Amino acid sequence: MSNLKTISKVSKVSKALDLSNVKTSEDLLQLVDGKELTNDQIFALLEDKVKVKVKNSVKGKRESIYNLEAFNKFFKLERTKIDSSERELIRKKRNFFVNSLLLAVQTKNEVNKKVIIKEFNIFYKDIYLNNDYTVNSLAKKNSDSETLIKVQLFLQIIKLNK
Repeated sequence: MSNLKTISKVSKVSKALDLSNVKTSEDLLQLVDGKELTNDQIFALLEDKVKVKVKNSVKGKRESIYNLEAFNKFFKLERTKIDSSERELIRKKRNFFVNSLLLAVQTKNEVNKKVIIKEFNIFYKDIYLNNDYTVNSLAKKNSDSETLIKVQLFLQIIKLNK
C-alpha cells in the first residue's frame, strides 16, 4: 500500500472516528480497539493526534574510534564497517590486555608484563584512531565503573613502563 493510499485511508478513518475526546495515545488506542486498522494507520493517527516524536538515527550517530582497515588486518576479517559484534571483539581483546597486565603486576611477573605492554601498544596504535593513552580513548562513558577503574590502572601501569 502506498503512502498516499495509507494517508487517504487514515483521513477517512480519523473522520469516521470521534477524535474530540482523544487527549493521549492511550485514549486513541482505546478508541480504535477492536476496529480493523493496520499498524500504519494506528501510527498515523497517533502521530497526527498525539504528536509522537520519531527518533532521528542520523542525528545521534557517533564517530567511530576504531580504524576499520587495521581492525580487518588484526582480526583477519573483511568487514565493511565496525558494528556491535566487531566492537565486542575489540572490547574482549582490550579486556584481555587489561586483566592480563593487572594479573602480571599482582604476581610481579616482569617478563609477562613487558610482553603484554608491547603487544597492547601494537593493538592500540593499530585499532584505535586516538592514541593518547587516556581512559576516554579506550573506554567511553557508557562503560561500567569497574571497567573504567581497571582501564585507568592499566594505563597508569603502561605510562610508568614506557
